[in-house]
Amino acid sequence: MPGVVIVGAGHAGGRTALQLRSKGYQGAITLIGEETEFPYERPPLSKDFLLGNRTSESCRLAQPQQWNELDITLSLGNPATSLHTADRVVRTKNGQHVVYDNLVIATGGRCRKLNCPGSELKHVFELRDIAHSRRIGDHLVPDARIVIAGGGFIGLEIAAAGISKGCKVTVVEVADRLLGRVVTEPISARVLDIHEHWGVKFVFSDSISHFEGRG
Repeated sequence: MPGVVIVGAGHAGGRTALQLRSKGYQGAITLIGEETEFPYERPPLSKDFLLGNRTSESCRLAQPQQWNELDITLSLGNPATSLHTADRVVRTKNGQHVVYDNLVIATGGRCRKLNCPGSELKHVFELRDIAHSRRIGDHLVPDARIVIAGGGFIGLEIAAAGISKGCKVTVVEVADRLLGRVVTEPISARVLDIHEHWGVKFVFSDSISHFEGRG
């Protein structure tokens, strides 16, 4: 039976599958995802997991045997490559043709990359998935100099994590204040005070033009 196909096996896709079962849906459910990890929570990637206080297993939305018990099919490490709505078919990287009655697209967003010179250097990171968080966490060591592009929630959480590990942290923000799109000026000022109190340095109304380094 075709049932429900969910494209995107991350936090949103995994929760959708689990909620369908909890609400009594009896049909087939298939989760299709690019990552090889079992569906996991995203918020800890810039918090406890980044700091090494949580394991990848503890971040999972459900353990491997639970997906089996709930009769939810996981197609991991096998991203969708095309969608044919007339035939109700999703095609995947490994050649699968998955037929659906109902389709959920839960692929999430991507990081806006800095495509300036030097962005390919090995110590320039982005944070989107659990592998990125592991790599960043490996570099949060005492006296490491960390520069963060963006003073939003995730950037500030990484800054706080870096400070707690003894790093020297600078945040570069293109706007003239923190969290400008989501909070009022008094809250923005308070957040700035807290971070500066703990040692984070800030550069406002400026952007990164290029990176210099050897490797």
